[in-house]
Amino acid sequence: MKNRVAVSFVAVFTVLMFTSLAHADRLDGQLNNKMQDLVFQLKSKYKSIGVLRFRVDCGTGKDSFASPLSGRMVERLETLVMLHNGPNEAEALQLVHDVPRVAARNGIDDWFGNVEQRRQLFSLSYPRAWGDQKLKPEAFLTGKVSLSRNHRTTIVELELFDRDHPEKLIRLAKIEMPTDRFVLRDLGYGFRLSKQGRTQLVAKRSLSDEDAVLVYDIIQQANDKTTLLTPSDIGGIRFEMQANRKPLEFQSIENPDSPIRWQVSCPPPDSEVHFLLKNTTTKRLAVVLRLNGFSTINDQTLDPENAAKWVLEPGKLYRLEGTFLLPTGPVKRHDDGLIQHSDDDEDENDTITKGGNKYRPFRVLIGEEANQMKQQLGDKAGVIDIDVFEAGLEKEEEETLITLRGLKASKEKLARATYSRLQGSLVKNNQLQVKFVEEKKDNDLVVKKSLLVPDEKALQSSRKIKLTDFPNSQLTARLSIQIVPANDLATKNND
Repeated sequence: MKNRVAVSFVAVFTVLMFTSLAHADRLDGQLNNKMQDLVFQLKSKYKSIGVLRFRVDCGTGKDSFASPLSGRMVERLETLVMLHNGPNEAEALQLVHDVPRVAARNGIDDWFGNVEQRRQLFSLSYPRAWGDQKLKPEAFLTGKVSLSRNHRTTIVELELFDRDHPEKLIRLAKIEMPTDRFVLRDLGYGFRLSKQGRTQLVAKRSLSDEDAVLVYDIIQQANDKTTLLTPSDIGGIRFEMQANRKPLEFQSIENPDSPIRWQVSCPPPDSEVHFLLKNTTTKRLAVVLRLNGFSTINDQTLDPENAAKWVLEPGKLYRLEGTFLLPTGPVKRHDDGLIQHSDDDEDENDTITKGGNKYRPFRVLIGEEANQMKQQLGDKAGVIDIDVFEAGLEKEEEETLITLRGLKASKEKLARATYSRLQGSLVKNNQLQVKFVEEKKDNDLVVKKSLLVPDEKALQSSRKIKLTDFPNSQLTARLSIQIVPANDLATKNND
């Protein structure tokens, strides 16, 4: 593994930071290997392109555009086109941005099944990925991600249709690979490592070997309807969400096609929102807690394996009032430092107001403000992800490649100002070194939507944070929870 770091709280909270790892046999690595030749081919025929949502089949035989992975594939493809677009803007393939949003705004909701709507896509102008110019693209990239019936194999097909032949969907490339934790995480699957899986994992010496065990456990639990992983026990972590110090009720999602199995109603505006984590075991555990795709430590967007982690001591309860902004840096290769709070027990009802580190409180957005933020966040909006780790054995060295991420919403406008700035921002955000060869209306009534986000204003926390050790962390459990507006809760259950 590469350099790692972590951080924790003063009664025992911890955080861990890694450089990003993505391996050639995983989705990001496979897409990256295809993209250089693909961009070259596209440049030879087109001057401008856009990217549309992908169809996703979670192994049921049914295609859906509603999966979180549908939108995340758009982010991946746009990032890769820019990274392989070359250093010279004059020779670059013109890439338009926000295609799904512009299409939806113009009433195009079935472009895949309706050829006439595909033609309409070419009549619209879309913002270029950089600068202020708007373009009408000559072709659109899209595709399909399919899991096999037994979930063991993931197949990705990259497709294109153009202005001259919108009725013809052309396959550009096909990727077939063993399903890994990163694909299942993007789909929203939850799991708790079984006793058998835990025993097998001890002997594994690489992330690739770990994936074989993890994916088997995830698949078995996804197919076993009698054992539903709950927020009260995520591999020994009890997760609770509070509004004004009162716990909110989690409800199961009765939709067999949804890998995300839990939801919670968004708190009312002006609520004081906290997340609580309790380690119910006799072991130290590490947790990556993300809201809207961003970690509660420094807004990180790395995969949880590579991100900073909170470390919880046995039996301890910790409260997060928001996203913490912590000064962290690299440490020795096998140090695995973590962020941990002090040795004093925390009373969950205590409120301390002086000293400490900066954090941004969680706040509830409604109406147009929520709608705009949802458009920026895409499929990550309103999703809470909890990934739980235990300390494990030292792993083999593995090839460092890339983890494909887009841009932080807060920095996106500045990053997209120019071609070179956009490329540079994507390179930095993905920790790479690149060499160049509207509001919903129902019956004419405006339905106000809500969204939970960290406040932009940073406050001071009394919690003291220090580095600790957490060697060779292994993923042992994870869960995703969807935050939904209160008036949508019943509807979600019946979808």
